[in-house]
Amino acid sequence: MKFLFVFILILPSLAVAQSDLLVFFTGTDLAPEYPTEVFTSIPFEWITIHLGILNPSLGGVSGWECDTWTEGLALAPLWSIPSCGIIPECSMPPFQIDIGFDPNSLEPSSAGLVYLGSWTAGIPFPTEVVSFHIGPVPGSVSFPDSPGYAGPTPESGLASLTTIQGGASIPVFSINQETVEQNNASWSAVKALYR
Repeated sequence: MKFLFVFILILPSLAVAQSDLLVFFTGTDLAPEYPTEVFTSIPFEWITIHLGILNPSLGGVSGWECDTWTEGLALAPLWSIPSCGIIPECSMPPFQIDIGFDPNSLEPSSAGLVYLGSWTAGIPFPTEVVSFHIGPVPGSVSFPDSPGYAGPTPESGLASLTTIQGGASIPVFSINQETVEQNNASWSAVKALYR
């Protein structure tokens, strides 16, 4: 149990050492935090989380693609992808975003993070769990097995993206997961007292 606790504590610091990571983060691209979960404390609290590429080995991003989906109840979920401009259908997963080569490509911030977009939604209750999954775009020719991105110039090539944890079948990020697990464990303990 202690090993698991220590592993969970160091998991976000492992992200900084790896390259080509597709991450959910809070804060800004200049001062990001990489939690694996955020929590709500009141009913109908609005949450915003961000999606980015951490430490892109190709130096920048001229295009990217991934599929992302959620499980759980989120009210009025909305993706905001700045590279989409005024094309609303571009801001709905699965994402296949073409930004353009230099000088239009996205460059990493001083923290090594390329901001791709944000997800905002209302979470109806602090007990509502919302889980995020990431996978390849179905039918993709460039990246059939994983999300990926193109470098800032035609010569840069393509790179596949990985995640800190999770993927298509295991959540990459969650809202309120630990809170619900703790409440369930506490309720089980209370019930056991009276059996």
